Order: sequence, then C-alpha cells, then structure tokens
Amino acid sequence: MNQLTDAECLAENMLFATLDPTVRALDLPDGRNAILIDTVGFIRKLPHHLIDAFKSTLEEAVLADVLVHVIDASAPDAERQIEVVERLLEDLGCGGKPVIAVYNKADLLPEGAPRIPCHASLYTYTSAKDGTGLDALIEYLHELLPGKKKQYTLLIPYSEGALLGALHETEEILTEEFLPEGTRVTLYAAPSWKEKIAPYII
Repeated sequence: MNQLTDAECLAENMLFATLDPTVRALDLPDGRNAILIDTVGFIRKLPHHLIDAFKSTLEEAVLADVLVHVIDASAPDAERQIEVVERLLEDLGCGGKPVIAVYNKADLLPEGAPRIPCHASLYTYTSAKDGTGLDALIEYLHELLPGKKKQYTLLIPYSEGALLGALHETEEILTEEFLPEGTRVTLYAAPSWKEKIAPYII
C-alpha cells in the first residue's frame, strides 16, 4: 500500500501491527479512482472473541470488488498461511470474488523457486521494498475493477468543441493534436461515451 499510494502506513513484521483497516486512494491508468483497504491479517486458530472484535474490519473483504491476497513468499509456512486465508475468506462469504495473489518479498526467493499454490484468479511476484512487480498488479486492478474505461483515438471536428470540452472535464486525455480537419485526441473513455464518440473514432 505504501508503494502504490505513497502512504506512510506502519509496516512491521509483528502480529497485529495494525488493528484497524487502512484506507487509501489509488489512481488507475484510465483515470478511475480505486479505494484500497488494508484489513487486519488473518491467522490460524484466531480466538472467537478476537474474531468478533475484528468482524467489522474483516467485513470489508465481503464488500470489495476485488481481493488482493498479499503472501509472504519467503515464509517457510507460506502454503499453510495461504490455506488459512482462503478458508477464512470462504467462511466470510467471499467465494467467487476475483482474487489477485501478490507473492511479496520476491527479492528473497531463490531463482527458479516453484510457485506456492493458491486459488487466485491472477498472480504476480512483487517486492514492496523496491516496487518490482507492482505494474502488473495495477494492470490487473485496471482490468478487474468495475467501470473499466477503453482507450480510443478520435478526430473531433472543430464544430464539435462542446463534445471535446465535455471529454476534457470527465475523461483521461492522453494526447491532443490540432490538425486542419479537427482535434486528434487519444483518451480513456467510460462505456457511457461510446455512442457519442462513435462517429469520430479513427
């Protein structure tokens, strides 16, 4: 979360270093804003009174569009930890949600180490220490989160300046070039724009 959002969240190798969900905004490549919520960690044989205390934080997982399962790939018992998380997510009613497995601390793995099995839809190896692999994670979020925008190149006549102005207000403009026949723009646009911009797609 710190690497993705320039947050300054506590990151310690200790049990219950954070007890409350941490919430940060993440800007996706197409201009959408996503909300990242870091829940408390899941542990095996969590006492029932603690489960009740953490229930509100764990429920964030139930409401999420995508789950990012961060795995300490260097941990000797990583496979058991994965099993614990997957079982608890199933118990919470999160079965069927898209899951991205993030094998973190990849910089500590020996070259050619086999991937630890899990039931995630997608996976990537990362190092939160140096940012390796986070581009793949952002791309997965871009694909999986609702409201995905599509990239278009348009040639908009100067007579349609109002349309161009409206696109500037709400969409992510990547490039803009003024040509004799109109304005050539490359942008990310939401599905709701498709019909309006269809005549100008090149």
